[in-house]
Amino acid sequence: MTGKQRTVFPGNNSSQGFYSFYASGLSATEKIHILKGGPGTGKSSLMRHVAETCRKHGIDVELWQCSSDNDSLDGVLIPSRSVAVIDGTAPHIMDPIYPGVRETIINLGAYWDEAILARNKCDIISISRHIAAVFNKAYDLLREAARYDAQLRDDRREKHTFEFDAETLLGDILKEDTPLIRHLFAAAVTPKGVIDLRRALCLDHRQRIYLIGGKRSQREICLKKIIAAGKRRGLAIDIFHGHLDPEEIILVSFPKRGVVFSTAEQFPPETREGDKIIRFDSVPLFDEQQKALTKRDALIDEAVAHLRVAHRLHDELERYYIAAMDFDAVDSIAAELSQNILKSTAGL
Repeated sequence: MTGKQRTVFPGNNSSQGFYSFYASGLSATEKIHILKGGPGTGKSSLMRHVAETCRKHGIDVELWQCSSDNDSLDGVLIPSRSVAVIDGTAPHIMDPIYPGVRETIINLGAYWDEAILARNKCDIISISRHIAAVFNKAYDLLREAARYDAQLRDDRREKHTFEFDAETLLGDILKEDTPLIRHLFAAAVTPKGVIDLRRALCLDHRQRIYLIGGKRSQREICLKKIIAAGKRRGLAIDIFHGHLDPEEIILVSFPKRGVVFSTAEQFPPETREGDKIIRFDSVPLFDEQQKALTKRDALIDEAVAHLRVAHRLHDELERYYIAAMDFDAVDSIAAELSQNILKSTAGL
């Protein structure tokens, strides 16, 4: 049987710049392989090889999607082995805390021809600086978008009187041995626009509760009550955040119990028996809020256009490194690492 896979975002291009939940996502992982090397050195392909090898052997994997490149990975987590392979280069720089004990570094830079890179030094530096400037412009636009978005959430100060019984909704879910709490993103701003993974993240749960309509702050308050109730019971919780404001919560999963609570703007198209829908009264937008919504979305679209430029420049930068790399050596590392993970027993 082929192992399952689910996709999440560990980082996001947000109103606060690049925002990373790397540390939270890896908080209970016992072995972390950190890949170092420039763009185009085979990091994403290596991680995909590991993921596919594990899945062919019936092992479930969690793919960490890159928010700046829709076709690349930032990492792969193998929960049953408590092993992860991640990209430890900018902007999600990660260095070992317990070198050789918990983390190992795999330096793909050992397999490039420095003479080839040296010949293209000026171009590499110029393109790298251009990419940084384009990202900064995108983040400026997202920060401005967030100011308009705040006008759509100006009800934070209101006193909410609606009833929401988190304890009853959790039912008879009891304490677990490892109450791990992780933070990740269920949506991200990418070169292809805003990508929302909530629908996919809900598919494999046996019990799905959707919070629909009303104000975003109402739904978020309910999710926070669910989180608090889960913490009181000592449950493992995956807390998923939104694309613009990295502090906004849009989905809460109890992965070991197969229960998920998700916000939704409209009725989900693939409901099944056992799903629960919690509806809030619809709230019409005032003229000023409608203008804010239009302006917010236009600014996000403009930021996305800059991310596309950054992606194109990144592809251009990759070509210099691809020409300098020994990919046979990288393939050998991928094969050896995959076999070592298959033989590991941590987390089983």
